Amino acid sequence: MESEKLRETPDAPLFSYDEAFSRNLGWVTAFEQQELRYKRIAIAGMGGVGGSHLLTLTRLGIGAFNIADFDNFELANFNRQAGASLSSIGKSKADTMAEMARTINPELDIRKFKDGVTDNNINSFLEGVDVYLDGLDFFVLDTRRKIFSLCHELGIPAVTAAPAGMGAAYLVFTKDGMSFEDYFCMRDFPKDKQMVHFLLGLTPAGLHRSYLVDKTRFDIKNQRVPSTGLSCELCAGVAAAQILKLLLKRGPIYAAPWYHHFDAYKCKWKRARLVGGNANLLQRFKIAITHRQFERLSNADHPPLPVHSRAIEAIFDQARWAPSGDNTQPWRFEIIDDSHAIIYLATAKARSIEDFYDFDNGVPTLLAGGGLLESIRIAATCHHRDFTWSLDSEENGVYRLVVNLPKNPTLKADKLANFISTRSVNRDLYRTTPLSDEQKRALMLTLGDEFSISWHETFLERWQQAINNAMATDIRLRIPEAFKTHMAILDWTQKFSLAKVPIWATGLDWMTCKLMHWLMKDWRRIDFMNRFGGGTLIAQLEMGLLPGLFCSSHFIIYYREQDVVTSQKYLQMGQTMQRFWLTATSMGLVMQPNTATHMFSLFGQRKDVFTNDSNMLLKSVRLGQRLMNQIGKKPSQIAFIGRIGYPRKQRSSSRSVRLPLTALYAKEAPAKTKPSLYDYYHSIFDSVIADTDALRNECYKLRYKVYCLEYDWQKNSNKFNSAQLEKDEYDTHSVHALLRHRETGLFIGTVRLILHPENATTGVFPVHKICTENNLQIPQLVPLKNMAEISRFCISRELRRRVADTLRGSGYTEEELAFDRARIIPAMSLGLISMLFLLAKQHNVKQWCAEMEPFLIDLLAKLGIYFDPVGPLIEFHGQRQVCHKLVDDWVNRISQERPDIWEIVTDKGRYYTINNSRYQSHTNVTIR
Repeated sequence: MESEKLRETPDAPLFSYDEAFSRNLGWVTAFEQQELRYKRIAIAGMGGVGGSHLLTLTRLGIGAFNIADFDNFELANFNRQAGASLSSIGKSKADTMAEMARTINPELDIRKFKDGVTDNNINSFLEGVDVYLDGLDFFVLDTRRKIFSLCHELGIPAVTAAPAGMGAAYLVFTKDGMSFEDYFCMRDFPKDKQMVHFLLGLTPAGLHRSYLVDKTRFDIKNQRVPSTGLSCELCAGVAAAQILKLLLKRGPIYAAPWYHHFDAYKCKWKRARLVGGNANLLQRFKIAITHRQFERLSNADHPPLPVHSRAIEAIFDQARWAPSGDNTQPWRFEIIDDSHAIIYLATAKARSIEDFYDFDNGVPTLLAGGGLLESIRIAATCHHRDFTWSLDSEENGVYRLVVNLPKNPTLKADKLANFISTRSVNRDLYRTTPLSDEQKRALMLTLGDEFSISWHETFLERWQQAINNAMATDIRLRIPEAFKTHMAILDWTQKFSLAKVPIWATGLDWMTCKLMHWLMKDWRRIDFMNRFGGGTLIAQLEMGLLPGLFCSSHFIIYYREQDVVTSQKYLQMGQTMQRFWLTATSMGLVMQPNTATHMFSLFGQRKDVFTNDSNMLLKSVRLGQRLMNQIGKKPSQIAFIGRIGYPRKQRSSSRSVRLPLTALYAKEAPAKTKPSLYDYYHSIFDSVIADTDALRNECYKLRYKVYCLEYDWQKNSNKFNSAQLEKDEYDTHSVHALLRHRETGLFIGTVRLILHPENATTGVFPVHKICTENNLQIPQLVPLKNMAEISRFCISRELRRRVADTLRGSGYTEEELAFDRARIIPAMSLGLISMLFLLAKQHNVKQWCAEMEPFLIDLLAKLGIYFDPVGPLIEFHGQRQVCHKLVDDWVNRISQERPDIWEIVTDKGRYYTINNSRYQSHTNVTIR
């Protein structure tokens, strides 16, 4: 804790408190303003609302503050936190906000608590405080509860104001009203339910719920919820008004169980008395429903935005959002240097995939490749890069495209770049509002001289195209040739699919999706339903007729010339289609390509035999003739066909997303050449020694995530604190390491090595205490200072799953993916062990011990890494085994039995080499 009061200096401008805050007078008296000057407010948290609280109250004339925050500013804080800026990234929030407040009032008396509020300093934090103002992160519940409990005990008024959508919800707690605990009723509930209690207790009216446009971003379980700067500022305003009334003792205070909620978006205000707080029967019902909703929402996975060190990687990372048939992403990248790359574009046949829709030897793949090229061109402008490409070669359905991205400092960013990742196929019903002439002209201009377009926007024209789409839907759902593709590309579990199409994004209703899931498990079920169960009527209605009617217009883009279309031309056409689509997206329009309609009409015109079902062959002929009669041109003259319009809703409920960039890097002969375990590990992970405060904080955060959230050990120990950093007394003489996933930059695992402090004798390791309590004996070597204990060896389950998901769709066969999945978990453990060896070398550690779960002992044994068990299994956060080992013995055995494992854990001998002079051991010495 630091206490600072800035005095006037010779170089500082003359400051006058009375003049600085004179414009407050009128709303407060001159006497009241002087009263405020000598009041002290405690604010925990200097982030979103906390920073705004401090600045608002400073401008009100409050003269003293206790502020607490352990965190530093980062880029993700920019949208809402008053102190977040480019100049403050990486800087202490407490220091930054204190400095900003002192530039308003240099006379401020500010006491800073830069470790946050802990059990050790909570009394000091509230000492001499007139009012406590809650600015803690929403998810910090334990410290919040402790502070409010102590405030109630000491009779300190407390205010909490939370950003709710685009409004502010707030509560006031006084010594004569309900306590925080009595109102929120959190005790005896697990943390995820406590968060729901806190949310609904703050916002019983729920004014903000109706305009949450993307529910998947509201992920309480994984502690990611949306928030806006405008709501934080509103919170600061309403909280300051309540504090002014508390400090000056004027005006009514509606303390809990009264709640207050103002919503600026809906222009609504609600104040009411929630009798009994969350114990209210109706409130308990809301909590139960909301908890189940949040459980479902937490399954949506939005990985963090990747950070790339090279411009070309950032360009390709943005361009990978280009459209491809059924989200197949048929491209792989080979980055040569910062300005050159090669794209390998493979047809379905070349990828040994049965894709019914990749017709005419991969025309859809070439169109998708053109869309990718245009996306690269547009993304490159944001990095001041020109763009050229050439089709270098084609062999067995694999097209080799050479890309050049030279620097051009004068190049301006293309505004369409902002829409590359937000553009998506929308299969829902649209509004029927017609496109304006200006919009149609802008879209036509994207087509250049090689294409023309016709619009079909009257009710009759839309009905005709809707019938065509329904016919195409009927054909593709009745033929077994398409059934195999549908089974391969539909994702029945994820609403946001990395390499497939989520069933929820097909336009079918919930009941139809469930029925289709059951039917599509066996073609015989589909065939029976088609013959005797009403066939495809529901699908035709929901995927063809209704979407075809409910849109602004259908459009058909034609070739102007009838020349033979080459691969080069298809790629160029794909570029044009992507530019057309992105331009529509920039106008707020959405689109759905009608590829099946075009494909089956083309088959019908040419009388192609694409199925053994003669009825469907005849139907395709009728479809081709019908379309030809409507447009006066042959289907072979069509380049692209689709529908367009204004979306009925902005909510994003389901869509295809994309594989991470690393999964799209070209891999040379993956089916034949499997990389060594060493190369495999280093292609995915980095090991990092946590030798800075920032990196150690990452260790503590990760430990909190694993031990407090994923395993819920918090109730068993008071070490887990509101700062969401899991720390204990052993960290003062420990060294730490982290495991980092290269693609996402996520730290997914950590481990520490507890060292023997100088001048210590016994009892410096956790194992001392455990062995004493369980009457165990453990070998002890001399000197004791060369001993260390392996501790906090953990990998996050959630992050491990996220890393494993990046393997999907990487271009490998199922056999090769299974090979990768079998390697990835052991690779994570070996990465942490490699850091233990490096730390052992740096700190002259010759022997170590640990308390380990049996499954981890077995996993390491399978990898050739053996521990010597000491005594029976013991109970310590579950079943544990005390283990011990000489480091040299460990390395010696691994090098002999598993040289592939030795390569990783010692980095081919660079991290640790065997000491041939054996370290003398003394066994059967009881640790006391």
